[in-house]
Amino acid sequence: YVMMFFPRVMCVLLLVSCMLSMANGARILGIAPIPMYSHQLVFRTLWKGLSLKGHQVTVLTTHPSGDPALTEIDLNVPHRLLHVINSSTSTPELVRQFNREMIRIVDEQLGSAPVRELIADPSASFDLVIAEYYYTGMFAFAERFRCPSIGIISVDGLVPIYKTMGNPTHPVVYPEGIFAMEGQGLMERVASVVAYFVSIYMFHGLHADQQEVVAKHFGGGYPAVAQMASEISLLFVNADPVFHQVRPLVPAVVQIGGGFQRAPAKPLPKELKAALDAARQGFIYFSLGSSVRNEFLPPDSLKAIMKTFGELPFVVLWKFDRDDLPGKPENVMVSQWVPQQDVLSKSFVTPLTHR
Repeated sequence: YVMMFFPRVMCVLLLVSCMLSMANGARILGIAPIPMYSHQLVFRTLWKGLSLKGHQVTVLTTHPSGDPALTEIDLNVPHRLLHVINSSTSTPELVRQFNREMIRIVDEQLGSAPVRELIADPSASFDLVIAEYYYTGMFAFAERFRCPSIGIISVDGLVPIYKTMGNPTHPVVYPEGIFAMEGQGLMERVASVVAYFVSIYMFHGLHADQQEVVAKHFGGGYPAVAQMASEISLLFVNADPVFHQVRPLVPAVVQIGGGFQRAPAKPLPKELKAALDAARQGFIYFSLGSSVRNEFLPPDSLKAIMKTFGELPFVVLWKFDRDDLPGKPENVMVSQWVPQQDVLSKSFVTPLTHR
């Protein structure tokens, strides 16, 4: 008699277990305001992975993926970031101009109708906010919904970010990445110390600039942006101990680099596959990324690059802004679009960038 009902009992228990597992899913708000595809790509795997684990994920993003498992709010607004990146003559100028434009972008994003509705909706609630860390005014969403927050960065952390997390920093032993100098001579170390404090100064200034934007869109009574940035529970950085600088990390800082965002390789287009398969001595893939435009390269630099490539025994696949490049060597192929991960899966070389 017991054995007769045993299968039914097990089915009921299995169904109840599945229902309880589904009930444990959290409501997560992901926020990625920087309108650059290479930055957004790092986060997509995280959003998708969380949704596959049964969580209800709402994402504020400038590049919606179209994934039906996600609720996506498009943050894309007109911007001048590409012009800023390609026209700046020095790193400090680039950082200043970039931050200024990003504050304007964040202001416009928070003022868009879907985001205003989300902020004002009395029935909206979330259990966790995961936000791109550099523009930390977005952690006002965690205050708005009274929930914990996690920061995430598409590159390695900057010195002021590590300092905010209580992580050990040092201007020479762990130099600031965006201002890092070659060599370890006296002048290089002095420059590294200066860059260390300049980075901290600029980051604190960025907090102050965001405070006004937070007050404008969320209202008064919110903590200082610097305080919200320091109260996050975890920080995910797109770095790993192999290809990035080795440094001590506190438990709250988690490295998520090493290719977690990679997707399974797909077959290459026929023409591209044939060209790479015919490269008997191998090939080089060359890309300046999605932000740096080849058209802004000085003519002398462009000629030097082509001359160097022409002297190599390898096929060079160059992601270029146009499908033609006058004067290019015979061993150079140019294309406006390249399936980068699929191409790199054919080689043993990993690109040392956040892409």
